[in-house]
Amino acid sequence: MSNWVIQNFIYNFNPSIYNYIKFKWHHFRFCSKDDPTISAALYLENLLTEVAIELTKETTVNKSLWHWQL
Repeated sequence: MSNWVIQNFIYNFNPSIYNYIKFKWHHFRFCSKDDPTISAALYLENLLTEVAIELTKETTVNKSLWHWQL
C-alpha cells in the first residue's frame, strides 16, 4: 500500500490542515514518480481547482474562514 493511501486514511479519520497537507505532499510525490512531467505548479493548480469545486458543494462551512485557513 502506498504511503499516500495511508496518509489519506489518517486524514479521513483525523481531518486537520496538517494531515491534509501531509497527504497531498505524499500524493504529489507518488504522481511525480509515476509521471515525471507533472510539476509542483501543475499539481497545485489542479489542487486549487479541486478545492474550489468542493467548496461550492459545501453548505455548512463558513467559506471565507476556510479560505483563509488554507
